[in-house]
Formats: sequence, structure tokens, C-alpha cells
Amino acid sequence: MTWSVQSVSNGCFGRTTIAHHYFLLYYYEADEVRIITYTYMKHSDRNTSPTSNIGEAKRSKPYETVSQNWLHAPTNNSSSTASPDNATNHSFISTMKNIRAEHLEQLRDELESLSHDSSAHTDLELDSYLKFQKNVSSAAKALVASTDWKRRNPVNIADVSCFYRAPPGGRSEPPGCLVCLEDMKGNVARDVEGRPIIRMMGMVFGSEEELKQQIAYALQRAACYRLPHHRPGEVCFVTEVWDRETNSLSPTFRFPDAAVRSLFDFMKYYYPGSQFSVLHFCGVPSFVAGFFKMVKPFLGEEMFGRLKFKSNYVHLKRDGHVTPDNLLPHWDKEGAFEFDLDQYVEWREHNKKKCEI
Repeated sequence: MTWSVQSVSNGCFGRTTIAHHYFLLYYYEADEVRIITYTYMKHSDRNTSPTSNIGEAKRSKPYETVSQNWLHAPTNNSSSTASPDNATNHSFISTMKNIRAEHLEQLRDELESLSHDSSAHTDLELDSYLKFQKNVSSAAKALVASTDWKRRNPVNIADVSCFYRAPPGGRSEPPGCLVCLEDMKGNVARDVEGRPIIRMMGMVFGSEEELKQQIAYALQRAACYRLPHHRPGEVCFVTEVWDRETNSLSPTFRFPDAAVRSLFDFMKYYYPGSQFSVLHFCGVPSFVAGFFKMVKPFLGEEMFGRLKFKSNYVHLKRDGHVTPDNLLPHWDKEGAFEFDLDQYVEWREHNKKKCEI
């Protein structure tokens, strides 16, 4: 990930004359700048340079989006701060956009030096690789390796259909799988931001290779419906933690084993855009809530910050994440999106060559 650090005091760059000092950590994303502000210490107590103890800085605010017209100044409950002037802000935004453009150009040049056609990738896709690799060279190698792996390991419905079928014993659906909610008419269920919705029942299971095939196929199907302003792999996951057929915790739900932890790394390396997905874990009982804090080291800061843990599905509609026409009936009484897994498998088997790459 490409980070830059800027010393900020009183909401303005470079001043060091007030009581509280801040660090502004930022990175670029499309035409916006994402920032995190950190409170360092009272200026009167500061005995070293601001950048020398960056690891000791205390996080004071979550991510916030900086618009083209205004850069929000850091805030602190114990002091008031002024906003930087527009000239400073526009200069900052312009500088960040120029840095981003330079890195993208460097990455395209690096890809061409590796005999890889950079024109096959959008800026957003390239930017995703830059964010999770330490430098341009590593990003180029990761992108080439990812493209090569997808070419050598094509996945179609035949590879995952066994996980979409209900097992013997009276269940109507499998206890653990993930599937892109396609309407089988040329569209897909989406959240309000337009991200394709991937439904996950319990947790995926199988061998390490089978787990990769399952996530690759679901993301591959979602990619057919990606909107231009979204990153490849960026979706909305809705996970059903509570099994509605047994009215208990899903039998496939478990603490991430080695195969699942490897899957997290696989997604970050081969589908870095997936790290910008939103994840709704629904039906989370109170005694399981603490479990999710334990997966943070495996998921990474970026994806973990996008997780939402809820005891039911109410928030999906109430908080404006998904409209009723994109909700399954068992997620909400007004849910109007009908989906049948058996019909889906048959449809995909009949159309398995359509948009498979």
C-alpha cells in the first residue's frame, strides 16, 4: 500500500505553534483521498521530531473521504482546530492525484517490461494491486502472477456445483457455500452502491484448492456485472451465520482453519479489489460476536474495517444498504428477489461459456 505522511497542526500543513499536533496519513483512491488522522502529543511535551515516533501515534478518527472542495481538518475533543484554506487544500489534492498518476504510469511501464499488456487493465485494477504490494515492482509481479493463475486455472460451474447442492437428509439448501445472486435474466442483486451481492451460507468448506475455486467462481460471476466505478472483485457479501433450517449456528461455521486463512491471503493477492468489498455478517449470536475480533489478523485492516456484525438482517433495509427488490424473502418480509440454487446450477450449466473470464 502506498502511504504518505504529512505533519499537520491546527488543521494546516507545516505549522507547529499550537497545543496539539497531528499526523495525517493518507492514500489515494480514484478521485478521492482517504485519510486517517492521528493525535501525536501536546506540542509542549514533544521532545522529538514529529516523524520519529510515528508508531506511537494514537488513532483518533476513522477513515473519512476528502472531497475535491474541502479537506476536513483533524479534530480533538480537548481542542478546536481550524480548517486549512482552500488554496492549501487544492494544492494537496492536486499533489496526491499527480502522485497517483505517476505510480500508475510506472506500473504500466513495469508491466510492459514484463511483456504484459497493461492496456488490458483499468486504472482501478492497477491501483488495487498497488495498495497491497510494497512497491511498483511487486505490484507488477503480483498482477502478472494473478493473470497467469486465472488463465491456467479456469473455473466453471462444474467445479463448484457439488457445493451448491443440498446434501441428503432433508435440507433444502447446502449448509455452506457462496453464490452470486444472479437473476438468470441478465442482471444481479445489488446493494445501493451497485455492487453485486454474493450470498454466503455459513462458511465455505472443502480442500484448499476447492475453497479457491469457490471464491474465484463467485467473484468471476460478479465481475460480469461490475459497474465502471467499482474495482474488479469489489462486491457486497451477505453471510448467513445462523442456519434458518436448523435454527442454530451454521454447522459449517468455524474458526478459520489453515485452508480458510490461506483463502484470505489468496483473495488479497489474486483479487485485491475484493478487499474493498463490504461484508454483512447476519444472524450473529452474542456468544459468537467475540469470535470475529479474532479473525482481524487474517482478514487485514482494510477488509476488517468493512465488516458489519448484526443479529439479524434488519439493518440491510433499515440502514439503506440494500433495497427490498434486491433482498431475499427470508432476509426481509418485503424482500422481492427470488433465487433458487438448483435452478441456478442448471442455468449456469446451460450457459457456462458466457462471461467465464
